[in-house]
Amino acid sequence: MDYDALQHVRAAIDAEVWRRVAQYVSGLPSGNAFPDLDKLTGECYLSAERYWVQDEPWFAKVGRQREVCLSFFARCLERQTALNAADRDYLGLEVHFRWLRALGRFQWTATDSSSI
Repeated sequence: MDYDALQHVRAAIDAEVWRRVAQYVSGLPSGNAFPDLDKLTGECYLSAERYWVQDEPWFAKVGRQREVCLSFFARCLERQTALNAADRDYLGLEVHFRWLRALGRFQWTATDSSSI
């Protein structure tokens, strides 16, 4: 039921995923630290998405309720400098949301990064 409801707002979720990726990348420094903005091609693609339910027995004791969570994994490409070398995955960004069923909307919760 929650998955079906999410599909009605899927275009908005996709737009928010890419907005969060762009926001993260725009804050990167240039230089020798990881991730290095100068190494990125500016191209990214969605490689995976996950949906799960968080419903721990202790939630009620601390005022939390069952949550439907969703996460999208974007891969950003690294520019290759060698001749005939293809661009390759460089930076992974996982954008997390929670589905607010009662409100019929989603909420961004975090963006995590990783080298890939």
